[in-house]
Amino acid sequence: MIERAKRDKLEIQDLPDSRGLAEKILFLIDKRYKAKRADAWDFATAAEACVALNEPEEALKWLSGYARMDDCDAFELASTLRQFEEVWQLDLNTRMGQLLLSILRAELTKRQGSNLILDIETVKKQKAVEGIVTEKYDALIEAQAETVVKKGDGKPKVVLEKVFGADSFKTYKWYMTGADRCLAVARIGKDSTQGFGTGFLLKGNMLKESWSEELVLITNAHVISNDPAEKALKPDEAIVTFEALNGFEEFRELEIIWTSASTILDATILRFKPEDQDRLKKLTQNIKLYPVSKYLPAVEDPPTQKIYIIGHPNGGTLQLSFQDNLLIDHENPKIHYRTPTEGGSSGSPVFNQQWDLIGLHHATSDIMPCLNGKPGTYEANEGLWIQSIIKAL
Repeated sequence: MIERAKRDKLEIQDLPDSRGLAEKILFLIDKRYKAKRADAWDFATAAEACVALNEPEEALKWLSGYARMDDCDAFELASTLRQFEEVWQLDLNTRMGQLLLSILRAELTKRQGSNLILDIETVKKQKAVEGIVTEKYDALIEAQAETVVKKGDGKPKVVLEKVFGADSFKTYKWYMTGADRCLAVARIGKDSTQGFGTGFLLKGNMLKESWSEELVLITNAHVISNDPAEKALKPDEAIVTFEALNGFEEFRELEIIWTSASTILDATILRFKPEDQDRLKKLTQNIKLYPVSKYLPAVEDPPTQKIYIIGHPNGGTLQLSFQDNLLIDHENPKIHYRTPTEGGSSGSPVFNQQWDLIGLHHATSDIMPCLNGKPGTYEANEGLWIQSIIKAL
């Protein structure tokens, strides 16, 4: 709070020296840690002391240990993230923010009950510093490797548990894979500033072999269709943009090459004009298009499998949602999940926990009928299994 007061230029008399206070806190917690008495909040407090001392690598080591402790759940991580963002005012423009916010957001997204929405500007900033952060994480893991010693059984053991570990790095890489998935998501509307729905790119041969390497756009039939009953955009009036790649490039006059009514599979697949196909391939030459899963995740009771959606809620900016996103049930061709969506998310890609494509989002309801002959209804979102669409093709 003393550090925050300085940044806010508040004149307060008789406060202790913040640096000396941070050094004292860190010394006491390090003693507690070496005596194996440090708890999760000690780790978080030590990380904050390192922020005050401007030691980002040391802060990351403590924070990584904090995130790996059993009693550190989504609530704790969200509180710590909020404290670093709002009290310490960290952002992705500084090395401290790049390291600490990255690991906190990554760890938070994997927790049950997590509540995090990333907009495209945050994703772009995170992508811009990915190389810097990855290089630092690699260096920390290498330093950790040098701290192992041979025990009596001949197996290497890490001396300091607080040292940043490979598990945290894997979590960060998983989180950045999610950021990569944003790149091939499209906003579909009557103009480039307001969306009507969402769509995403796939290589044609991932859906049908004869479509080879051609890039196609998949969305809902109730987003783009020639059928008046769908009340959708016509393919020749739809404007497609890719906000994460280049929101200023527009793609128009698409051609429907396959469609299934909203009452069946609610899917429309579109082809770009030849000149737009060339432009699109240049735009996407450095991105990896989605791997398509052959299987659906197992349904568990209570639910533990997570589902992720990337789309344009309310036709606005691109968002990646990590909220209450649990798989509820599935019955071919339907998938039910709690991942929150809003109007404009229709046509969004649906991913499993490994970021493989499993479905096409198309509906939400407060009274969604249960699947597999179960009685009653529940509040849920509904997607269509991508393999059902491939089979229909």
